[in-house]
Amino acid sequence: MNLNVLLLITFFNNKTFKFIANYLKPKPSFLHEQCVGCKECANHCPPNAISFIGGKPIVDLVKCIRCFCCQELCPKKAVKIKKSWLNKIN
Repeated sequence: MNLNVLLLITFFNNKTFKFIANYLKPKPSFLHEQCVGCKECANHCPPNAISFIGGKPIVDLVKCIRCFCCQELCPKKAVKIKKSWLNKIN
C-alpha cells in the first residue's frame, strides 16, 4: 500500500480528524437570555443530547445528531444554528 494512502487512512480514522469535523458542522446554540427553561428541547431530542444545568440548556455535541428539533420546537425561539466560518464562505 502506498505510504500516502496509509497516512490518509490513518488521518481519517484519527480522533483529531473526528474532533475537527465535528467542530466544523453546524450546531445548536442556546440563547440563555431568551430561554425560559421549559425543557421542550430536551424532551424531544432524539439522542438525549440536551441537559439542563442551572435551569439552562447545555448540548453534548458528541451526542448531537444535528437534527435541529430543538430549534424547531422551542416556543421562545431560544435556539439558533451556529455555523463555522468555513460554512459562511461562498
